[in-house]
Amino acid sequence: MTSSYRSPLNEGVSVAAENEFKPVELGPIRLETPVVLAPMAGVTDWPFRSLCLDWGAGRYVNQMIPARALVEENALTWKLAEFGPKEPLRAVQLYGPDPEEEPI
Repeated sequence: MTSSYRSPLNEGVSVAAENEFKPVELGPIRLETPVVLAPMAGVTDWPFRSLCLDWGAGRYVNQMIPARALVEENALTWKLAEFGPKEPLRAVQLYGPDPEEEPI
């Protein structure tokens, strides 16, 4: 696959011109490409995010991770929260069903 690949869904969409979009600044972080991949449970693991980075995504967020499983040291959940070697900025979306639940 090359950078000129077009799916039937986007074949009529023109490629953004250089400098068409202004960089986005979030505090000390500057996103040259104003595209951020949203977290998707079971999808946005580090191999997928690596592909997105190769295709020009500005930033990305790891898949949604249950906070309770991290607190309970669930090994599989910690594996899901891993980042790849090409990911200098890291973000995880944590979720939990009950904010009133007693901590361990």
